[in-house]
Amino acid sequence: MTTDGKDENRHSGFYVATPENNPDVNGILHHGKAWGVFANGTGFEQAVAYRAFSAPLAVGDSFSLMVESGGFEKKFETDDPSGGSVGLTLRTSNATDSPADYNKDAVFEFGSYQGKPNYQVYDGTGEDKTGTGVACNDGDVTVTITGEDSYDLEIQTMSDKNVTSCRGES
Repeated sequence: MTTDGKDENRHSGFYVATPENNPDVNGILHHGKAWGVFANGTGFEQAVAYRAFSAPLAVGDSFSLMVESGGFEKKFETDDPSGGSVGLTLRTSNATDSPADYNKDAVFEFGSYQGKPNYQVYDGTGEDKTGTGVACNDGDVTVTITGEDSYDLEIQTMSDKNVTSCRGES
């Protein structure tokens, strides 16, 4: 995990979300807890958590995660008004020296971007694979490797169990 923004005007970091300290947390809790991430302030603050797989993913392998975005809001009058984002990036490298490494050698990115109403999926071509995005603020995301440079992505919204699927290439 790495952050930038560590002074009186810049804030970023990690916390454990529970129903007691985050009553609006939806169905993503595991044993009553979930990881939380925040970044706000006068600059472009970042909080990035890196998790490596123990072995390279092979064709047929899948991984899943649950994600919830509470939206973007200014916490303080002096906060930077530029756009923010939250999401997941699948990468082929293990660069973890800086928050800026979050998309180094990206295969695809899944995220919520300020100014866009839905989650977006971008692959190595930079193309939005979902077309209009996935309209949800929480979801169960599963990625299955289908080839050397291809994957299937399935997103099931927690609230209505709607499923959106797309195929991509990196």
